Amino acid sequence: MLALVPMAAAPAPPSDAQLRVDSGRVVVFSLASATELCSLTRASGPRALAGGVFVQASARSDLELRWPGKASVRLAGPAAFALETAGRLELERFQNAELEVRRAGLQLALGNDIELTLASGALQVTSLPDGGVALLHRGGQPVEIGVRAQASRTLHPGERLRLRR
Repeated sequence: MLALVPMAAAPAPPSDAQLRVDSGRVVVFSLASATELCSLTRASGPRALAGGVFVQASARSDLELRWPGKASVRLAGPAAFALETAGRLELERFQNAELEVRRAGLQLALGNDIELTLASGALQVTSLPDGGVALLHRGGQPVEIGVRAQASRTLHPGERLRLRR
């Protein structure tokens, strides 16, 4: 599971995010009742998503979740994530995630053991066949990485790292 939460020291992204589907089909469910709220395709155009939804994207999907002026997450491949209130995003399944933070900073949790803190910049996260993830820091401020039961480390722009979940 991958979770994005606002950093405590910075203003949180608004809970209403915008979802744009560039390819594939996306189904949005209510977290509270598990009922289907809507189905989206490229023809649907951008849609506002309030917190409290679970989103499933089909194979070969390409979609973008944006908090305008603050941050964005681009997902490729089949994906499943929950968007909770207060800008919290929990990614359960994905092939590739491109994260760009302009303001507000985000904390990225991969399962229960790995936490990444990105104040601003761009980070690519790729799911690996063995269940791990590959990180590529594309630019911006260093990413702080905390892994349970290990010393924290810093990922600098241009560096790559593989982590097991």
